Amino acid sequence: MRIEDLNAKTTDRLMVIDLHSTLQAAARALSEPRMGLAIVSDTRGRAMGVLSKSDIIRHIALERSASVSAVDIMSRDIIACQPDDDLQQVWRTMAQRSLQNMPVLGSRSEPLGVLAFDDATKALYEQEALEEQILVGYIAGIGYR
Repeated sequence: MRIEDLNAKTTDRLMVIDLHSTLQAAARALSEPRMGLAIVSDTRGRAMGVLSKSDIIRHIALERSASVSAVDIMSRDIIACQPDDDLQQVWRTMAQRSLQNMPVLGSRSEPLGVLAFDDATKALYEQEALEEQILVGYIAGIGYR
């Protein structure tokens, strides 16, 4: 299974904000329950960093200025995947690095979506259940009818 197979879910979670968006605008964008990560992009639409709810909370908890922009608090080291990447490999990376969300980027670093760990886990589980059902049917002789 490829990341592109979850396109409906990843595009639904896509939240792109401008480099110069205020902290308040970023928080507002991430306030919806299904949004866990915002991709910060430049004027040409390329991903320059990511901003999570945790980044905003951490910034506020340290009692830093609220008059900052997304570029000031975003994570610049983007761990991302591409649509043709293998879902199981991406899921492993997310699990190893404790990532709840991962940006899906195109070949020119343009934001295409955000993969949620829960969505990846559910898709892999459903794929395994289907493969098990097919195997059981094959072994039981159903595959020969």
